[in-house]
Amino acid sequence: MRFRKLGSSDLEVSEISLGSWLTYSGGVAEEQTRACTEAAFDAGINFFDTANAYGQGAAETAWGEILAKHPRDSYILATKVFFEMSDTDKGLSGEQIAKQIDASLTRLRTDYVDLYQAHRFDPTVPIEETLEAFQKVVQQGKARYLGFSEWTPEQIQAAIDIVGSDFFVSSQPQYSMLWQAPEVEVFELCAANNISQIVWSPLAQGLLTGKYLPGQPPPADSRRAHDEMGESMGVLFDEAAAIEAAQRLIPIAEGAGLSMPTLALAWVLRRSELANPQSGLVAGLINDATDFVRGSFLPYLRAGGKSLTANCGYGHGYSVREILSSVERIAGVKLNVREEPRRAGDPPSLVAKTEKVRTVLGWQPELDDIDTIVRTSLEWERRLQKEPW
Repeated sequence: MRFRKLGSSDLEVSEISLGSWLTYSGGVAEEQTRACTEAAFDAGINFFDTANAYGQGAAETAWGEILAKHPRDSYILATKVFFEMSDTDKGLSGEQIAKQIDASLTRLRTDYVDLYQAHRFDPTVPIEETLEAFQKVVQQGKARYLGFSEWTPEQIQAAIDIVGSDFFVSSQPQYSMLWQAPEVEVFELCAANNISQIVWSPLAQGLLTGKYLPGQPPPADSRRAHDEMGESMGVLFDEAAAIEAAQRLIPIAEGAGLSMPTLALAWVLRRSELANPQSGLVAGLINDATDFVRGSFLPYLRAGGKSLTANCGYGHGYSVREILSSVERIAGVKLNVREEPRRAGDPPSLVAKTEKVRTVLGWQPELDDIDTIVRTSLEWERRLQKEPW
């Protein structure tokens, strides 16, 4: 897992984060919520984002129980405020922000959140009142940094004009291959003011996994088939057109030797403005050794990288050490691998350093082992680049 700095803060957040909108607010069972959260930790994810309105506090409550078993300094926790919690509790008035941060902290079983975000802009409250209330939350030690979600460029600029560019450290818009609107103005404005993007729905509600087929019912175990979670997909997208668009991306992913989720996330992460995209489920994001080699190891070397930190335990039952050993055998690479000291809550990791990579050998597709996986990956990369390593 690689990390990026979150705006003007001192937070180093994982490039992939875990969100909790529909899934952990009641869309999946408690054991699945726990399993996915622990899988995120195992994958090296350290950034967890939720909101008070997700399941009317259910998502915060679930994570409060699960995250309490991890050292508080092993993860970065974000939540949001704006949407209705009751007939009288909603919006971004000073009174509501003060009330809702305390309620969120109680559900999350923590004394502070690392990032507190305005879930939307509240036009019914003077912006000065909202900004002052958020500032008090930080001054009281209940939040370390502040952010916003789905604000327009005009709303962002209005806040900057009042409190300056270092007040907010993050923006959270929807962004994916199927929804690129923030590129027009939001990204540029935020980048000029050192505000990072932590985008939501980079897999477009799962549409960019390629599992939804035109004219066919959704898979029985998918979000779209769920009685409650499925309703959101038709709201966010023209579903038929989005499914057709996702299907046109499958040959591109296959040609690059990538799974569809890996392609979708890599496309989002190409933007330097992003701190991380949020995915609702971890399973399958880096789901096999092929994805690891193609999606992480080779592009890093191609960019001139000399050191790559890799978490152990990815797919096919092979550890990263086994994968790297196979890279040495197949590609003629000499790697110096060392075990890194662990921080609290970190998965085991290895650091691999390399000076050069030579032209790869051929491969034998009938052999289903780690050498075949790596050899195939390296061969695909060589063909795509049309030049030897």
